[in-house]
Amino acid sequence: EVEEPEVEEPEAIILSGEVAPYQNEGLTIAAPVEWDVTATTMFDNLFTMEVPGTEIVGLIQGGDALDFPGVMAVIIMRVLPEFIVDQFGEGAVYLGTEVLTTPQNMPVVKIEFEADLEGTPMAGAFYTLSPGASAYIMIALAPIDEWSDVGAAMDAVAASIEFEPDLATLQMAVDEPIYVVDEAETLEIVLPTGWQAAATDDPTLPILAVSPGYDYVAALTATRDMDAEVVALLDEALVDGEVNDDIMALVMDLMSDSMSLDEDSLALEPDMSEFFVVRDELVLRMVGSIEVDEGVSMPAAIYVGLRRDGLSALIVFGDIDLALADEATLIEILDSLLFIR
Repeated sequence: EVEEPEVEEPEAIILSGEVAPYQNEGLTIAAPVEWDVTATTMFDNLFTMEVPGTEIVGLIQGGDALDFPGVMAVIIMRVLPEFIVDQFGEGAVYLGTEVLTTPQNMPVVKIEFEADLEGTPMAGAFYTLSPGASAYIMIALAPIDEWSDVGAAMDAVAASIEFEPDLATLQMAVDEPIYVVDEAETLEIVLPTGWQAAATDDPTLPILAVSPGYDYVAALTATRDMDAEVVALLDEALVDGEVNDDIMALVMDLMSDSMSLDEDSLALEPDMSEFFVVRDELVLRMVGSIEVDEGVSMPAAIYVGLRRDGLSALIVFGDIDLALADEATLIEILDSLLFIR
């Protein structure tokens, strides 16, 4: 009879429940006192976390660590979790998404996954949150048989993140609509009650507005580059009550110039396109998908406002069905745009 070799079970990781605060670059986190936590500024990392005697690690990155601006990164993480997990390597498996909340009432999107790293089965999670114009990500990894011991503690660390006031730039219309001005102070919008918004340092997407349930984000862009020929086409469309090919070509040209968004990256559903006249403004609605990375597209709706003093657009990512149900609110935001200078 051949004896089966004994399989050594990993020791359970016991945590006392006591945490300690750590601060770096305007962020404060609370982590278990048993962990080794280091504040750093190397490789976009702000904190590294290690559990002594294990291969469990965690790190928090900010600033330029993500390719998408501010709260848009949070929505994209929520909408494209499989794409995010695929970036971790071939064979990574997406397990699920959860939304946590910080003491400052900021949502944290958690994407849980499993992956094989150099022959070792690992489990972990990505956590993404944004205080406004910037986005931060926390990555946690553990051998698959130890994740159950530390997963809840990693969740607690992510949910403990707090930002100093100069980083927490999200504005919220709590009881009534508020005015939101971009960083360059060139334009402003009226933000509806319950919505949040942040000004960014990206001139192509100067304001990001988020729906009350964080179901979708509407990125605002605008340009005043409207010459006499453009205004004449607009006047003709307003009089005729229809959008012709010249207007559509004009819209695509202006969107390409102001947002670097061209026909190759935009796939439209013709049956979903429609136009509205709001006072002296022609509003076009386009629905389809936008390529956010090579071979990867996500659902989007675009509302373009054409008027004599300029062009504006809301590019909506996230739950497009909910966004379309809120269409009147989106058009209201678009119509509220005022060019300051």
